[in-house]
Amino acid sequence: MSDDTKIEVEIFCGMTCYMLGNARILNIGAHLPEKWLPNIELMVSPCPVDCGCLDLAKAPFARINGQLIQNATLESVCAAITEIMNRQEEEA
Repeated sequence: MSDDTKIEVEIFCGMTCYMLGNARILNIGAHLPEKWLPNIELMVSPCPVDCGCLDLAKAPFARINGQLIQNATLESVCAAITEIMNRQEEEA
């Protein structure tokens, strides 16, 4: 898999997102197949302006390949990555 097919996983660690569960998501590498890890670019970011901070009921937030995930959990982020990886493996 080339660099342009890497999965960009952005975990927001502003106070609200961090406290509501994104601290757990930071350990995502331990919950994914090891063979996938080189294809995942994990980024930790402060609270972005466009995340929907005005509606804290939808926190915590994460972003995968530019798509915002509301009410992010370790499970939902892993599921989104799994879906992308399965699709890429089928296309290969």
